[in-house]
Amino acid sequence: MARSEDHAIARLQAGRRLIRSSASKFGGRVVDTAGDSALLTFDSVRAAYAAARHINEQIRIGHKPETGDAPFDYRIGLTKGRVKIDGNAVFGQCVNLAARIEALVGRGNIGIERSIWNEVQSLTQGFSTRPRVLFAKPEEPAIHFFEVSNAAGASEARVLPANPRNEPLILVLPQMQGQGRPQGDDPVEAVIWDCMAFFAAQGWKTDVIRQADPEIGHGFPSADYIIRIRRTDLAMGWRLSLNLNSRFMRHGMENYTREAGTDAEIPSVALALASLVGSAIAHVETERATFDKGIGTHQLLAAGRESLSGFSPDLFARGLEYMNTAYKADPEYPLLLSSLGRAHAVAWRFGWASSGVDHLELARDFADRAVRLSPNDARCQADLGFVRFWCNEAIESAWHYDRSLDALPFHPELAADAGMVYSYIGRSQEAASILERSVANLPINADYRLWSLGDVYYSRRDYANSIKWLSRMSDQSQAQRLLAASKARLGLDPTRHVKAVMSQQPDFSVRHWVAIQPFTDEEERIEYEQALLLAGLPP
Repeated sequence: MARSEDHAIARLQAGRRLIRSSASKFGGRVVDTAGDSALLTFDSVRAAYAAARHINEQIRIGHKPETGDAPFDYRIGLTKGRVKIDGNAVFGQCVNLAARIEALVGRGNIGIERSIWNEVQSLTQGFSTRPRVLFAKPEEPAIHFFEVSNAAGASEARVLPANPRNEPLILVLPQMQGQGRPQGDDPVEAVIWDCMAFFAAQGWKTDVIRQADPEIGHGFPSADYIIRIRRTDLAMGWRLSLNLNSRFMRHGMENYTREAGTDAEIPSVALALASLVGSAIAHVETERATFDKGIGTHQLLAAGRESLSGFSPDLFARGLEYMNTAYKADPEYPLLLSSLGRAHAVAWRFGWASSGVDHLELARDFADRAVRLSPNDARCQADLGFVRFWCNEAIESAWHYDRSLDALPFHPELAADAGMVYSYIGRSQEAASILERSVANLPINADYRLWSLGDVYYSRRDYANSIKWLSRMSDQSQAQRLLAASKARLGLDPTRHVKAVMSQQPDFSVRHWVAIQPFTDEEERIEYEQALLLAGLPP
């Protein structure tokens, strides 16, 4: 409008004509055309998608240099649900949800709510699609939807472009055995969704190829990982099998299997399998930074975060070196920036401060920049939450973890961090539930989550359970303080753990250590300090 009112109005009117003709063509109704938006209703999801695709195709045809009144590009959101009609107006939660999805998709793209995806999936062949888990508003839950691009060419995603990040390309190949189909959700489709959501959150590229040939996949040498999903019908329920194959894996292949007897078990089984295969890929990507010369900043970042999770000065130095190397090549990588924020927060938290370096200030700067660049990345939000926690902003930190866990409910690192944060603000029961569920579904590499579980139960004065979970850690070096405090409270001998603390930190002081913990409850702070002193640690 600022450049030319006449030109803008002409394009807007052209768009309204196109919208009305498309609605009429596919049996729909234009309810409202306020401003530059429109609300349409249809009798079926497939008719709505066909109209949306028709609108996009006609706009693309009309975009020619000599055409002065071509319609604007429209973002489109599709949902399904009951509505209330008041005269010519239509109201309902599905109307609000469609508006939310429309606001989240890219220019010219179509967003399709997850619950109706199966009804239109066959119509999207030839177009690039990706699952999205985003927040339209901070106070609302995450929205799950598929975004269908405006341009054809989904097969282009199978060719990994040359770029400094070198994110992995993953092919998902669903296969079926048996003629029956369970009532309710299809478990294979549930696994596909959770895998794609998990992978998208990691920044990985994913393509789903639906063919029955068991040998498919060999024709796509550019794929870094191939996942075959198979459902076998059993007399009582079904079995899901995942086969992960990659040229980067030491043994070339890994297999995961889960069985269930009811539809109610589908969500937990799907999340568990997606978490297992996703964690396996993340581990391989970490190893590539050490063994593979053809690496990018993605692999350096993966190795850096893996090293950082060891919580030791040597591993911290190694992880920071990986991430600083990546930062020189890719300074606008949001997850890398948030990871650097997390690294400096860890350095401050454990007292590994370098001379003249304000680690907490650096942590806040990196994490804030990451979220500005990628506000809907669940891991960037979580890293900012981690930093804010150590900045004594526990309530604000929990807000970030609430959003992150909505998007990635079984992400092991998020579960561990969220458990720590929630326990500090009085949500210990919720923290324990999240952590125990995470450990049960993904028991490998669980030290950090077990540590957080021990901390949660300690905050609840359940010292026996604190010791139980901490004792399951394969490396208990960072749990010695908590073990000493728990055993002191139970009247057990904490001497071994006290010696371990002093061996790791010869200048350890109870008051200094307690002072840097972000307690929000003064009673809890005093209790922890007294327990450490009771164990025999120096004041």
